[in-house]
Amino acid sequence: MSKTTALLVEDDARLGALVAEYLGKNEIDVTVARDGERGLALLGERPFDVVLLDVSMPGIGGLRA
Repeated sequence: MSKTTALLVEDDARLGALVAEYLGKNEIDVTVARDGERGLALLGERPFDVVLLDVSMPGIGGLRA
């Protein structure tokens, strides 16, 4: 059985690392994008089981993505 994959789009590096570490300890393979543009690019490259978005990011925020 393969791991669950998650895309975490978060511009706060400390918070992103904390969430990624927690998810990783719970058998979730996490890819982190630091902005909405990169998050959208990653979604175009491969599928993810779940996407976690920061709502208030500069540029493309979670509500626009």
